[in-house]
Amino acid sequence: MVIGEGTSSMRSKRMTAAGAAAVTAASVLTLGAPPANAAGPCGAGYSRIDVYNIGDSFKVGSIELYYNSSNGKNCALTYGTDPGVAGWKQIIMYATDGSTVSVHDDGAYKYYAGPVYLEAKGKCLNLTGGIFSSRSYYRNVKKVHCG
Repeated sequence: MVIGEGTSSMRSKRMTAAGAAAVTAASVLTLGAPPANAAGPCGAGYSRIDVYNIGDSFKVGSIELYYNSSNGKNCALTYGTDPGVAGWKQIIMYATDGSTVSVHDDGAYKYYAGPVYLEAKGKCLNLTGGIFSSRSYYRNVKKVHCG
């Protein structure tokens, strides 16, 4: 056997195997991905516009704010950092000018509190998210998404 031929043949086999593995991995990733137009936690047409962490020196959860430009509604949720583990979560949203009633949701949820919806075109929002684990953690976000 000529050394150059054997090495080339081995290299081709390795490259072919690596190429097949890459195609298989790409197929799995593509098939497992949600469609680009999939509805998020607030439903179809909502886009995430902000995320606010909850916690003091470490993150215990987050508030997510979404907006739907076709219907003018805002949507908010509070997520915990332990998905699948039931724990008390809270979300409150209201317009800063007091023109709307606050919308809220709280309870022992595995994933998130909410979604809650509020139409507030031309107004700023106040948000409060809460997480209870070994102690209570809250985040108040004032005068956001004005417009």
